[in-house]
Amino acid sequence: MRKKTPNWNRYNFEGQGRTFLLAMGGLILVAMAAYILAHWWYPARLTLKDPRRLVQMDEFGRTSVISAEDIDWNVGKEKALPLMTEMEQRSQRIHSEVSALQEALVGLRERFDPVHREGVFGISDQIGNGHFTDALRLLSGLREDLAPGTIGADGFRIIANVEAVLTKLEGLKREQRVALDNLRTPDRYVVFWFRPNLLLIEVAAWSLFGVMTSLLFHSGEFQRKKEFAPAERWVAYTKLLYTPLITVVLVLALWAGIIRIGGPESRVWLTPLLSFLVGFNARKAADLVDAISQWVLNRARDSLRRTDEEREAAREEQIAPILKAMPAQFLSDFRTEAKQQAKDELMREILGRELKL
Repeated sequence: MRKKTPNWNRYNFEGQGRTFLLAMGGLILVAMAAYILAHWWYPARLTLKDPRRLVQMDEFGRTSVISAEDIDWNVGKEKALPLMTEMEQRSQRIHSEVSALQEALVGLRERFDPVHREGVFGISDQIGNGHFTDALRLLSGLREDLAPGTIGADGFRIIANVEAVLTKLEGLKREQRVALDNLRTPDRYVVFWFRPNLLLIEVAAWSLFGVMTSLLFHSGEFQRKKEFAPAERWVAYTKLLYTPLITVVLVLALWAGIIRIGGPESRVWLTPLLSFLVGFNARKAADLVDAISQWVLNRARDSLRRTDEEREAAREEQIAPILKAMPAQFLSDFRTEAKQQAKDELMREILGRELKL
């Protein structure tokens, strides 16, 4: 008795293609659910960069940039530039007001120090710590403690001058704090984790979303054309494993400046988008990683061929701009700098004479 053959062609893989598509679709849904749950459990707003790690503000409210690169990376120049311009202008006004306050304090000490030494010192300490409101309160108490007729017209004028400057400084410092708090990632982008270690998780997750979307899309096309090949499933499984690693390598290369995209595409909130695109084009991304590895290995090979003198010269060339930007702190530094400036001036004078001749 002949064995019955199944009612389908053994070379027809439509059934396996449907199974693979359903499995890939289910995997995407599970991954997205896990991603949403993780962001609900630990919101992205908790990972924002603290503005005080981008811009430093002293006791008086004057600001100085800690890292312009981090400001552009986390905030973007479109939002940061107006805020930084306002804070810089405000810092200059604070500097001039502090100079006026120092002169007013000298008059305050000369006028009231012999009688109210402790009160004047307390006001100076509060001002030195940037506590302008407390200094105004102590100054008001000093005026109340003075006996009628002993303060004099000049005393009223001195106290009024100090109070006016302190009031201005308090207002300027308050405005600086408001501007500094606004130096954050735009709210419309606060949907991803921005802390570096968590951002790498975002990179891996969105690269997986990209590769799974790519596999689902192309597998659906092959299934529609009845060209689905089951052997290609192993290619898909390997992509799910190596794509996150490739994407992390590319993002680290972007952060290190080995590759540059430029423009707003290199902002922190667009890193997940880049990760998705890398995952969607995993094979092209693998070729890019191969090119980066060749470039790095070639540079490493060239560095081994350098002499010790060449390596030392290259190192000094790299650190020279940093040392030049640092202020001199010791007397020997001032002497070295003065000698160099004198030498440069002498060379310019000699060259000028030669040109005239």
